[in-house]
Order: sequence, then structure tokens, then C-alpha cells
Amino acid sequence: MAEPYEQYVLCDLCGADEGEQIARRGGACYVRCRVCGFIYANPRISDPVADNERSFAAGRQQYVEAHYSRRKQRAYRRVLRRFRRFRKTGRLLEIGSNVGGFVYRARQMGWQPVGVEPVDCCARYAREQHGLEVISSTLEEAGLEDNAFDVVFSNAVFEHLVSPRRVLAEAVRVLRPGGVIYTKTVNYDSYTRERMGDEWRLMNPLGHVCLFTAETLKRYYAQAGLKILKVRSTGFRQPGRGNLVARCIRKPSLSVLARFTMKGDRIVVLGQKPSLAAAAGGGTQSGASVVQAT
Repeated sequence: MAEPYEQYVLCDLCGADEGEQIARRGGACYVRCRVCGFIYANPRISDPVADNERSFAAGRQQYVEAHYSRRKQRAYRRVLRRFRRFRKTGRLLEIGSNVGGFVYRARQMGWQPVGVEPVDCCARYAREQHGLEVISSTLEEAGLEDNAFDVVFSNAVFEHLVSPRRVLAEAVRVLRPGGVIYTKTVNYDSYTRERMGDEWRLMNPLGHVCLFTAETLKRYYAQAGLKILKVRSTGFRQPGRGNLVARCIRKPSLSVLARFTMKGDRIVVLGQKPSLAAAAGGGTQSGASVVQAT
């Protein structure tokens, strides 16, 4: 059984105590910071990490089937191919590796990947079944070395974090100068949320303690000292009601439009850590090209 919502918190992005309630679900609510616009669950349960662990452990077999499916492995291959231009050491880190499907594909493609995953049964599956280097830990507790990785990758993780600010700071520490950080997370400012409201399954303050917009995620990156190379938004989930013809027309049109308006279900931000030369000169490395979301 979930813990009661009893822990009141400040805004993780700016530290203000100026939250205005914007949505309620399941006895809990989301607030939007009046100072910076960040959206977070407040109050929240006292230990969201433990609740995530119970949820992910219960669904482990489903994650195994999904992450190692042919379709998912093809998708992982596509995004990994786009990181090749940033490859220097060959080392890649995934935050929130779950059962290791992305780390597995990265190894197949010649990377030296490492994953961190706080849900021990998922991390153990990756190690025991596939021999992957997936550490049963949060990123902050993993003790990884400075400037070690070309790429730090996360997908569907940041919405679960009690402090994205601390995690992003640690990700920057372990990233080599000139390396990139890729984050894909929930977009509150989406067409789907506007149509479904509190019924949208991603509006879940128990597990999704943070919700982002393109602007707040970009602000996190800037605060961490990263140069933003790419921001993208994709996806639209059609509510299962209403006129069928209208729904069939709306879905493809809004899916395409979301790419231009930043109102898809997910946001992707790619940022680069300044090179040593650029940092010394007060600038940032431009990067040859950018990675697009899958």
C-alpha cells in the first residue's frame, strides 16, 4: 500500500515555496511554481524511491519482454547510431537502466556501457542474464569517476526523480568535456494532457513526482552549465472516445504539429558539456551535429 502524501517540499528548480495547485489525482496534487513554472507533486509520499521499486519489481517480466523485443532493440539501435559523432572514449552511461535493454544494445554496437538502476531485481536481471554492467544504485550513490563518459542517456526517468537538479549535476560531473547528455521525459504542456486532463495516465503524482515543459527542462540544463544542442517534442495519444472519423484525422495531424509546437507527450533535450578549451575561454563547444529523438 502506498504511503500517505505527507512530505511538503520546495521547488527543486529554483528553491521557492510558491506552489499553486493545478491538478489533483488520487488524493494528491500537482503544483506549479509561481517563480519558475516547474511542476511537481506537493505534498508527496515520504519515499517515492521505495514506491517506484515496488512498482517496477512487480512489473519486471513485462519490462523484460518489452526492452528485449525486436521492435525496442531496433529503436535503441537508431538512437545509438546518432551518438557516434560524440564517441571518443567509447563509454556510455544510462541513468535508470531498468532490466538493461538499452545497455545490451549499446554493448552489441561496440560501446562500453554502464547502467545505474536503483531497483535491485531489475539490475540483477541485467547482470545475471546478460552479463551487463548495471549497478544496483542511484547515480548519486554509484561513485563513478569524473569525466568518464561520452554520453549520459536517460529515458522516462526524470519524472520519477525527487531532485532532477542533483541528478543532472552528478551526470555533468561524470561526463567528459565535450560529451552529451540526452534526456527524454514527460511533457506536461502536451496536446494529450490538454484533451485528457487528469485522466492522462502520465499524470500520476505517486510515481511521476515531477512534470516538465520544454522551458523548465531547458532551464535545468542551463543551470547545470550545459549548452543545449537540441530540443524536440513528439507523440500524441488519442482519447478513446468521441467521433471516430474526427479522431482518425486528429491523431496524425497533431502528431506532426507537436514537433513544431513542442506539445507532444514527450520532450527530448540534448545538451553538451563545455570542452576544456571552451570552458577556459568562457564559451561552449558547438558540436558537429545533433541527435534527434526516436
